[in-house]
Amino acid sequence: MTQDTIAQARAVAMRASGGKGRKFLWIGLALALLIAGAGFYAARYIAGSAETEFEAGVQQEMKGIVKSRTDDINNWLKGVLENTARFTNSGIIKDFAQEMDAMGDNVVVMLDPKRRAETSDIGLLHNYLNNFVAYSEFNFGGLLNSRGELYLSTDPAYQSLDSRQRALAQEVVRSSALRFGLARQDSSRGLLLELYMPISAIARNESGGANVVAVLYLTQAISPKMNEIFSLDGYSGQGYAAYLLQKGADNQWQQVAFRQDRVRDIAGLSLEADESIAFALRDSVTGGGLKVYSQGSKAADLDWWVLWELSQNQARAALDQRILDVYLISGMAVLALFLLVVAAWVLVVSLERAGTLTKFQELFKIIDEQKKLLDSINANITDLISLTDTRGVFLYVNQAFADAFARDIKSIPGLDTSAVCGFDTAKRLNSSDQHVLMTGESLNVSETIWMQSRRHYFQISKSPLRDAESSAVIGIVAVYRDVTQTVEAEERNHRVVQQTIDALVRTIEQADPFLGGHSRIMGAVAKMVSAALNLSPKETATIETAATLSQVGKMFVPREVLTKPGALTPEEKKIMEQHVEHTVRVLHNIEFDLPVLDAIAQMNERLDGAGYPKGIKGEEISIYARILSVANGFTAMARPRSYRAAMDAETVLGIMEKDSGAYDPQLVSVLRQVLRTPAGERLVAVAASSKAV
Repeated sequence: MTQDTIAQARAVAMRASGGKGRKFLWIGLALALLIAGAGFYAARYIAGSAETEFEAGVQQEMKGIVKSRTDDINNWLKGVLENTARFTNSGIIKDFAQEMDAMGDNVVVMLDPKRRAETSDIGLLHNYLNNFVAYSEFNFGGLLNSRGELYLSTDPAYQSLDSRQRALAQEVVRSSALRFGLARQDSSRGLLLELYMPISAIARNESGGANVVAVLYLTQAISPKMNEIFSLDGYSGQGYAAYLLQKGADNQWQQVAFRQDRVRDIAGLSLEADESIAFALRDSVTGGGLKVYSQGSKAADLDWWVLWELSQNQARAALDQRILDVYLISGMAVLALFLLVVAAWVLVVSLERAGTLTKFQELFKIIDEQKKLLDSINANITDLISLTDTRGVFLYVNQAFADAFARDIKSIPGLDTSAVCGFDTAKRLNSSDQHVLMTGESLNVSETIWMQSRRHYFQISKSPLRDAESSAVIGIVAVYRDVTQTVEAEERNHRVVQQTIDALVRTIEQADPFLGGHSRIMGAVAKMVSAALNLSPKETATIETAATLSQVGKMFVPREVLTKPGALTPEEKKIMEQHVEHTVRVLHNIEFDLPVLDAIAQMNERLDGAGYPKGIKGEEISIYARILSVANGFTAMARPRSYRAAMDAETVLGIMEKDSGAYDPQLVSVLRQVLRTPAGERLVAVAASSKAV
């Protein structure tokens, strides 16, 4: 504070009256309270508008996603029905169905396999049906008469339908319209969808309508197609989840869990007049009290609903922060106003009374010190902060930002992003800026930026800056957090782990070439099965690494036990099973960042609980371990040993399919498909030609 300022304050104090300060205080406080109320109301209004805008945006996005998935299901069903209609409308099928219908009760004779074998026409129709079912990728197909009796099918062991299925078939005969059964769980084929298609006689009935003489009954595995339709690509890790629902008996809602090949009952959902599930905040279908935003719509031809969920907590994180910022800014403004009134009152009172000018000096000194403190805090913030306008021109940067780019802080305002960061970096940064400007929403991105000849990794939070009056976006506030040390530490750790793995693999190959070859072939089989299951890159990496290291523990098993051609004694079996403990002992200090060790430890467990080391069973065994078990079993039998030749792939698959207590039937089925490919055939040839031990 200057001497002139002090003199002016003293002159005003001499002119002020004793009661003027008190009157000014009351007026100032009343004005401050009025503005505080207005500020709180404005903050509440802005927060409410932001929440309404947020929910409207989520609803609009979900509406598009749900419609897209529902359209995919409808288009898939349309293709299935068009293909099936060509079969049921063929003359040979209509003639055959009409002849069988004319036989009445005598059609039961056709159920006798000997009679079917003696009738060449039936043999021809049987081949026709088999070819259609195989070509159209159905699991099963059969022809039923009007009473729901099965007289021709692709599976001779499948003799009859249950009462529910016959009732549906009879309904198709009465209504002359196709019907779909509920998605149901089959122990060997996964989730199946039933289709009942009417077959009409060539001639119309007396009323001119269709004369249904038979029903084509088909089943199709839906899990692969549903996994494709409900893929979360582009939404993974953002709190989204997709579900397929249906209504079961007594209108009980069910989740068609195609990723686990099962159907489970869930709590009911209310429907709108158009049978859609309205957008709302409700409990997740998975239970557990998880609150989600969800919306759904019904497929066209069957009682299926597509439901899309978004976690409330994850979705609202940015919104809650934005609302908190609004209230904080409002509170700071009210506090600043209050302090201004207090400061003004102190000024008036101090000017009224002689000798109070020193207090005024102290007050200004405190304010000046607080300003310096705030400037010091801003200068020592390690995160880079910038404010740009809608053209990408810098309006403000903090000291950390200027230091990072080796520039004077006063030289940056007025420059655009390319002038400060370089053309390529500016192009990437401007792309995310445009998203914020167009949507008006905050955005978090990760970027790699070269600064002073060194690569830096940043997590950047960008938020729109709005005009106080029009709420239009007038700029972008960006906060850059440097995570270079964290990223580089993760990369170093990954390299160390990979080098450790490579060293262990070389040790296995040098100590026992047979085990090394087994690991490589087993890893190739596991990788192909993982690809067929459309597993994520992280899941595939888990399985590949686990397969590579799966034989480490066997290096510590006595060779005479490991290569014994006959059955092992109980004592030898215990020694062999200890290879899991050896593996855990060797690998437990390696930080994989993936569940590699768990997958290896569970690889020898069985689905029926008879495995080792812990005797867990069923779904308790991870998908990684089940894939490794199938790959390990196939590799062991497909490679030659000193006491036997290599088994052919078909024989090995047959053994594995029969031993459903040890191997996951679904994974064995996937392995069968994989081995039919050119890559699979080459892999079988490599296994068969490997050196026997």
